[in-house]
Amino acid sequence: MRVGRLENIVARNARPPWYLNKVIRAFIILAMVIICFVLLALTDLGKPKVDPKQPKPPVTHVDGVLLRR
Repeated sequence: MRVGRLENIVARNARPPWYLNKVIRAFIILAMVIICFVLLALTDLGKPKVDPKQPKPPVTHVDGVLLRR
């Protein structure tokens, strides 16, 4: 009888695992959000895709004057 009662007291006073602590979970989520913002700021992950500009053909005339090569 005493052994069962002692086991209940130990189980009731046992520390919960670290992942059940709300403060630790909040810090982990906050760290992940900060890492995401740093990656967005320092890389091109947040920039939209832009088509590269087409190269312009070489200029052969300026104000009606033929340019020679």
